[in-house]
Amino acid sequence: VFAVINVTYSVVGPFVGALADKFGYKPIMVAGLMLTGITFIMMGPVSDIIIRREGGLRGQRIFEVSLLGLFGAFQTLCMIPTLPAMKESVPGKLSENQVNTVVMVFNQFQQSGLMFTAPLSGALCPAIGWAKTMGIYGAVCLGIGMASSFFFYVYGPLPKDDEEMSRRH
Repeated sequence: VFAVINVTYSVVGPFVGALADKFGYKPIMVAGLMLTGITFIMMGPVSDIIIRREGGLRGQRIFEVSLLGLFGAFQTLCMIPTLPAMKESVPGKLSENQVNTVVMVFNQFQQSGLMFTAPLSGALCPAIGWAKTMGIYGAVCLGIGMASSFFFYVYGPLPKDDEEMSRRH
């Protein structure tokens, strides 16, 4: 069952890369984050409602495996454009040192998120339940997605080079 996320991520990845190259990294990331948040909510609070209405273990499994597949696809939207978007946010031509710094910051944040969210959800689930834990994770994703969308809109893309920067001022 858990392979569904990885397989979906791997299959969808090349298409998301092409999509991000065509439409921009930041809008694809925001869409992925918002859709991931919706998936968390569907796995938690909404899942309880649907399972109660539909009933049956088979229906629950189909619903949850489908959500895991969607989750894998939406995580692809979130993750694949992140590093290029970070590189894009550094103005001017990137030196090797700047690229290494951006990659280091990206890896630190990604690994920190992967390291801390599993124990956090492991602590929250017994305390407040699966549905509420997933609802909180979904709300956090939606909140960060809305904040990111706002910041990307307000600040826009950074100038690519000194010439473009001088035209802005």
